[in-house]
Amino acid sequence: MKEYASAVRQYRWVLDSVELFLSTEPDGAILDVSKLARGASLSVGRPLSDQQILHALSALSSLGVLHDRSTQFSLDKPMFDASAERRSTVRAILDALPEISNMRPDAELCVSLPPTIAAAAKIVIREMTTDYVLGYGTLSLAHERA
Repeated sequence: MKEYASAVRQYRWVLDSVELFLSTEPDGAILDVSKLARGASLSVGRPLSDQQILHALSALSSLGVLHDRSTQFSLDKPMFDASAERRSTVRAILDALPEISNMRPDAELCVSLPPTIAAAAKIVIREMTTDYVLGYGTLSLAHERA
């Protein structure tokens, strides 16, 4: 269930497309990732990549809806139908949760302070940087004071 919830959180539109497609497939249908990526019937909007489709199929496989068969998956239609309420509940819970913001930036800058930098600039930089704020700069500070 954890893998499915994570996939819905990250790739909901992909799972929406894949689940809509699976709802029309018969029990035991064989699903090949590369064929699905090339087919126009899978995507509701923009085209889906092999990786996105594989991620969605793996998430559904974790629920027992699909069975992994090497490079393909087979659909367990009764299990797919039986899991509809669980899948809907996962979506409803994720919709009700507040947006989780990542407090860390996507990129961090690493700099070294030159020995000739003004004292005021050093203070401002130390207050604004993550490593000094978190306490990782204590060794450097001790070294500079000596």
